[in-house]
Amino acid sequence: MKKLLYIISGLSVTVFPTSNLISCKTKPKIDQDYNIPELNEQPKSIEEIEKLACEAYDKNQEYLNIKNEKWNKYKQSILNWNELGDEEKNKHREIFFTSSLEYQKQLIFQFWWGSTYQYKIYQFNPEYKKELMTLSGYKLDLKAENKELYSYSLKLFLNNEYLTNNTKEHIQKIYNWGIQDNPNARNKK
Repeated sequence: MKKLLYIISGLSVTVFPTSNLISCKTKPKIDQDYNIPELNEQPKSIEEIEKLACEAYDKNQEYLNIKNEKWNKYKQSILNWNELGDEEKNKHREIFFTSSLEYQKQLIFQFWWGSTYQYKIYQFNPEYKKELMTLSGYKLDLKAENKELYSYSLKLFLNNEYLTNNTKEHIQKIYNWGIQDNPNARNKK
């Protein structure tokens, strides 16, 4: 009987850790909004870019609204928020914004519509300027942005103190795709 108990206890020590390792092999679900898709193809038309920009703007607004709601709740949870000094408020801002996935996503989508797609439009038509209505009902003023403005925009985003390194890497990848020449564009700049 004792031998049977030793065998069972020995098996439990060797089997359970192995089963735990097997369960660790399952891959976590990837958040499609946060991870950059494979950026191989360039847009084929301004109309395609307009659609993409509207989608990105809607996502930007969605995450902006969620972030603002959570930020307001966060501030309300701090006693005497209005009486805190600037230094103390800045510490709370840093804690909140660097850990807010919604803030990180919002800025990724802001870079898509407000910089990258405007440069991609510039590659087709440097004089482009149009007011669009997104599917969510937001008004979007879209205009062509030249290479210098696009590069400056990247610099501003990468200098944002609240962006995580992971988000900065994503924005850099978006920029690297966006800055490429578009063989589909008639205007070669």
